[in-house]
Amino acid sequence: MKRLIIFFFSLISSATFTINAYGQECELLTYSKKNYNLKFDKFKSTFANLLLEYNELDSICVERSLQFLRRNNLSRDQIIELYNLVIDNTRAKTSRHDSILTRLYTSLAYYHKIQNNFTEAFTNFDLAKKYSNKVFDEGDEEFRKIYYNVGETYARKGDNDFAINYIDTALYLYGYDTIVAKKSRFYEELSTCYSKKGDGFLSDSYYDLYKIISDTFKKSNLIIPAIEFANNKFFLEEYPEGLQAVLPHEKILYNPKTKNDLKKDFSNLLYKLHFSNKDFDSAKKFLDIYGSISSTTANKVSFLINQSRILAKKDYDLAINKLKQAIELARKNDIEEDLNTAYINSISYSRKNQNLGLGYELYEKWKEDCHERDIRNSHSFRNIKNIGIITKFIVEFVGDKSDNNKLLEEAYDYIKYYVEESDSLINTYTDHEALIHSIEDRRKLISRGIELCYLLHTRTNDSRYNEEALGLMEKSKSLILLFNAAKNINKDEYSDIEYAEKLKDSIIMGRQILKDEMLPLSQRLEESLVVCRQLRQLRQLYKSSSIPDYVSDNTDVITDRSRNFISYHGSLADDHLFYRIHNFDDELKFDTFHLDHKEINQIYDLYSAEKTEKRIQVDISTLSTKLLPESVPTEFLVIPDNILAYIPFDVLDYKGKYLIHHSQISYSFSLSHLKELLKSQKKHSHFIGFAPSYNSSGVNSTRTVTYFDSIRSGQELKSLKNNIEEVLGVESNFSDTRLFLREEATKQNFVEQAEEAGILHIAGHATSDYKGIDNYLYFSSSPDYVLDLNEVYGLKISAQMVTLSACETSLGKNLSGEGILSFARGFAYAGAQSVVSTLWSVDDGTTSHIMASFYSYLSEGYEKDAALRQAKLDYIAEARGPGDNEPYYWAGVIVTGDTRALVTPSYKKYYYLLGVGALIFFGFYWMQQKKSVA
Repeated sequence: MKRLIIFFFSLISSATFTINAYGQECELLTYSKKNYNLKFDKFKSTFANLLLEYNELDSICVERSLQFLRRNNLSRDQIIELYNLVIDNTRAKTSRHDSILTRLYTSLAYYHKIQNNFTEAFTNFDLAKKYSNKVFDEGDEEFRKIYYNVGETYARKGDNDFAINYIDTALYLYGYDTIVAKKSRFYEELSTCYSKKGDGFLSDSYYDLYKIISDTFKKSNLIIPAIEFANNKFFLEEYPEGLQAVLPHEKILYNPKTKNDLKKDFSNLLYKLHFSNKDFDSAKKFLDIYGSISSTTANKVSFLINQSRILAKKDYDLAINKLKQAIELARKNDIEEDLNTAYINSISYSRKNQNLGLGYELYEKWKEDCHERDIRNSHSFRNIKNIGIITKFIVEFVGDKSDNNKLLEEAYDYIKYYVEESDSLINTYTDHEALIHSIEDRRKLISRGIELCYLLHTRTNDSRYNEEALGLMEKSKSLILLFNAAKNINKDEYSDIEYAEKLKDSIIMGRQILKDEMLPLSQRLEESLVVCRQLRQLRQLYKSSSIPDYVSDNTDVITDRSRNFISYHGSLADDHLFYRIHNFDDELKFDTFHLDHKEINQIYDLYSAEKTEKRIQVDISTLSTKLLPESVPTEFLVIPDNILAYIPFDVLDYKGKYLIHHSQISYSFSLSHLKELLKSQKKHSHFIGFAPSYNSSGVNSTRTVTYFDSIRSGQELKSLKNNIEEVLGVESNFSDTRLFLREEATKQNFVEQAEEAGILHIAGHATSDYKGIDNYLYFSSSPDYVLDLNEVYGLKISAQMVTLSACETSLGKNLSGEGILSFARGFAYAGAQSVVSTLWSVDDGTTSHIMASFYSYLSEGYEKDAALRQAKLDYIAEARGPGDNEPYYWAGVIVTGDTRALVTPSYKKYYYLLGVGALIFFGFYWMQQKKSVA
């Protein structure tokens, strides 16, 4: 009983203390509630006087008053003034509590953050950390809050890498093995950051984590996750998918109960998605809603910029006037990113409006207001695209003016800086589709850089621009192929790549569990922790040196002049313009040429000619004079680009003859890729040959296929008369062989055996198309007889050489920045050192003849390109019938990659000759012995 009475009185004392401690709370809070509508200066004066009477025990009262004012009509600028007032008052107290200052500085920094005053925000966050270090442990709530808010500030600023690091630290401080409601915010922000970086895999993965935590703790209604999802899809440029997620919720914009902040964000998102989807009428409708709600200066600037985009569809002058208003507002209020955007767009519209003088004035102001403030925001591809706009304007502005080289050099400096930044960004990608998309964007920047190099080279005659251009050409070619070459050649060193791929597969399965509402919630939440940890492991792997870079330094390739080569680059600004750099006898030269429509069509005719024509009747004399320098060496490497990858250079005219009569030619996807291949010392020569049968009663005999050229669609896979004899003839050059002929040449056998081959030979049917959809290798009849190009990419080939003696195996979809997605490239990706492939629907009989001769020369120790050239020359010389020596029959076969001689060719024929020689020797010896005895 006594204990109960003591407990009762202690409660009364505690309550009395609480009332005393916050006794003045009523006065300050009551004053705030009654007078917040007063003129701010008058309100602030009384508020400041009341603060003077407060001590540390009253701090909660002060913070509650500020919280009330934040929720009411005071502007953010006024709230910032009051926070500064409270902080000054708190710091003046003799008994100062650092925990209070931590909270105050964090809140003040937050308001600077949402005003986009990033410098002030970071300054106040630093002060908050300074005071928090004195009173809090690293795992305390205030400490975690600071890290999250700093990360969110970097995200608003556009520096996604710093944002990710800080938010992930906050996540770590909360514990990767805990499930708390606040984690939904972390996952949400990480998802958005990765969408801005263009990494769809990580963005979608963190979104799934955000969604399950949000749903579990009922943190939001259905519209919030939909908005987050659609916003991510906007940054990933997947606009239809984003619209599909949010359009069902459009009605909330017309609901009077919906908060203005939600309406504002939602209407702005719908504007962006519709505009990007080219539905400009719908975009204007939602932009008008956004404009009617927007009240802050930052929102008004954003509205003006977006308004200009709509106006620019009809009137550039009106659009530029809106942007000038946006520039003035953004400059006065220090709204950095929008200031940059407004300048970039106004320069672009001035160029399109042919008002280059105004564009130049704006460009100079942009340099003064934005460039010197370092608003480059180099970690965003959006701004990397912007620099393309700037450099395009400079090129047009300079034109033929001879006194503006400095301006061109300035533009080229921008290009170099952003190419380097894009390199570092690309090297972090975990998402293959996002990687391809970013490589295509990066190629646009590189193409502009090559154009600037050429202009500077022709104006200054400075040879360094030749090397600069070659370096850019190398950076623009086959990054994914180069990455995989490093992985295939250094398998032990890069073993973590396979672990990373397994992690990704596990994450994908985990995400499926998160979405499966039939499973218990506890199981799904437990899986969310597993996925979270795996995502962290995956990111750490991609940051480590155990994963090779997609983009690496290629200086040594550029400075190595030991090889004769011609490298081409197709301009993205002009489909018919090509840049050419050739290195002959250690002399680097840089020039350009144009192909007209007739010449472009001639290139298409090279591989689209009907097989029944039995020849290619194309006049290539004009093509030859453009593609080739005036003089070429007897041996050189060709690094083609774009449509030039469809040309067999052997058939070009050189001094009145086919080039094959003068030069030995090989091909490569890039100098860097070839250099990587030459590191390998593959030694096994186990020959595996495949020759499917197409004349059985099975499915192949009636299979209708679509060839690369639509004219030839609908053909059937006809019987090949010579493919089995071809493989048998080739096999005779090797001692260690295994053949799969007729019905044994199945897809299953190929997949099982291909990875063991040292030399892999396929003589059969193949088809290709422009879109990369119908790229198939056909095998003998079985339940699954078609090998898709995508399946080839999944193989692990360790062969010195893969020979694809089938139609069109060098053709496929042309992916800007990566190359022709053909079977030749697919097998190179899978690990083949070199690939022998075809450029059109080749003739079965003559190809078999050339292949037999090719392998015979290989067995004698010839290098691959030399062996193939000699086999073709032999065929030309031996052709008997009228027209049999036309290029159709012999020029379609090319060799790409490492052309070194086979390491351990078979010496069957030499063993035979040696045996015959031994018999003769011993016969002669026996006869001599017999004579001596006699």
